[in-house]
Amino acid sequence: MPDAIRWLSSWLGVGHGKHRAIHRAIEPTIVSPEPKQSEDDRKRLTHDADMYFRKLNDNGRKHLAGLLNVSTGSLERLRVGWYPSQQMTTWPMLNADGIIIGIRLRCSETGQKKSVKGSRGGLFYDPVSMASIEHGARVWITEGASDTAALLSVGLDAVGIPSAKSGGELLLALGHRIRPSEWIIVADGDGPGLESARLLRSELVIVAGARIIVPPSGIKDAREWINRGASRDDLIAEAGAAELFRLDWGNGGAA
Repeated sequence: MPDAIRWLSSWLGVGHGKHRAIHRAIEPTIVSPEPKQSEDDRKRLTHDADMYFRKLNDNGRKHLAGLLNVSTGSLERLRVGWYPSQQMTTWPMLNADGIIIGIRLRCSETGQKKSVKGSRGGLFYDPVSMASIEHGARVWITEGASDTAALLSVGLDAVGIPSAKSGGELLLALGHRIRPSEWIIVADGDGPGLESARLLRSELVIVAGARIIVPPSGIKDAREWINRGASRDDLIAEAGAAELFRLDWGNGGAA
């Protein structure tokens, strides 16, 4: 043991043995930033989204609406289209200014999801109605494109995030623009969904108070909740009964 201690101390440079620590310069870790999305990229995505939207005819839209149990009007408002070579539906993703920054691809039969090359993760919403939303209206937030369509189908002002624990910055920017009275976050009915909802709530409360509602036990998400019979009034009642989380400036924090 004494020999081992002497060897270690000399290796560390604090003893008098023959071993000496070898000091190497620490190379900084360089994280390559994601390439910036150019104006040409966004124009291409907008052009492609419009092209795919035109390829989904009325019969195709009705068929998709039946599969998802949402209204055809909600699919039109979200500019849902059809990508023939991939045999997948297309769902434009927008930034806070209503500009298309990505296109989500979704198989209506299997639920498989991916994105068009060059896409950025954005929000699912109707930019026309969101731009003219009444000042002080509630905005309903859900996870995923089809859940957004379900909330729109029952007449709620809805916006969808692309996945759990994402979309917070874009929602903040959208909130600063439209100034909702409250955020109503419809969480997925599992642990990760509730965790994501709480994270969003803590981020969005700087713009407006936020409430979280969760589907009843055994129900996966907002779309299934509505498909099982939840009406607009039911969801509004759930929101009214949920705790309001808001900033209390008098106490210097959230309450």
